[in-house]
Amino acid sequence: MTDTARADALAARLDDLPLSRFHWRVLLLSGLGWMFDALDILILGGIIAAVSRAWDLDPSTAAWISSINLIGMFLGATAAGFLADRIGRKAMFQATLLLYSVFTGLSAFAFSAGSLMVMRLLAGIGLGGELPVASTLVAEFAPSERNCVYPSRLRHRLEALYSQVESTYSPYTYRPGHSSVAIAIGSAAS
Repeated sequence: MTDTARADALAARLDDLPLSRFHWRVLLLSGLGWMFDALDILILGGIIAAVSRAWDLDPSTAAWISSINLIGMFLGATAAGFLADRIGRKAMFQATLLLYSVFTGLSAFAFSAGSLMVMRLLAGIGLGGELPVASTLVAEFAPSERNCVYPSRLRHRLEALYSQVESTYSPYTYRPGHSSVAIAIGSAAS
């Protein structure tokens, strides 16, 4: 049996398997990664505003802190797909999540705008790398007739959940009754 035939047979076997705990576990872990990524991106704006006041930063420097995070995300997303094909999606997902987590945590110890930019660049690389790898990982393990539906539905449901948590507990966006509207919109979208 050739390598191509062996790969096709394996893919057919995976597609024939019913959904199991394994599928739900992959979906949940990837979904949690997406949720924390969304949380990070949302919170960064508030953190930059607070840091700008505390460190007396000019608007240009504050904008660079946000921009450097996006540059890191671009670099991470660009490299992650290539590396995931070389070392495996699971290993790449774990590596990007670790990179993102470590440098997001270290961002709390930044002592200047420059040090915060370095931390956010490295966190952004992990963040940007995790997003495409996680969605590909979920789609890869989902049965073929459902592999486009699961990542999309999961993302919508997690965004709805995050909207409820954020709107309920964030001092910046709290509005009575807002959380039920966010849940309704997110649930309807999925």
